[in-house]
Amino acid sequence: DDHPGGSEIMLDVTGRDSTEDFEDVVHSSTARKQLEEFYIGDLHEDDKAKLKSSGGAFATTSSGAAKPSGGQSPIMTMIKALLPFLIIALAFYYNKSKSA
Repeated sequence: DDHPGGSEIMLDVTGRDSTEDFEDVVHSSTARKQLEEFYIGDLHEDDKAKLKSSGGAFATTSSGAAKPSGGQSPIMTMIKALLPFLIIALAFYYNKSKSA
């Protein structure tokens, strides 16, 4: 309940490396200081290899962070869904102002 973005965000990354998710969002310096208090650690390289080779619930990303197989950040999904509407709205506004 204390997370500014809501508890759902924290629940979405529970039980996995959320480094990439954290870095995808612009966090304040205060949030980065708070991270130091809650940071658990890095997944051991042997465990990353096991998860990747077993095709388990997690696969590693290019940065070495564990991420659910086939999963995508909810933020990226939202951006991909809203971006076409934003482009259309901007084009409409541009055409309307141009013809006025």
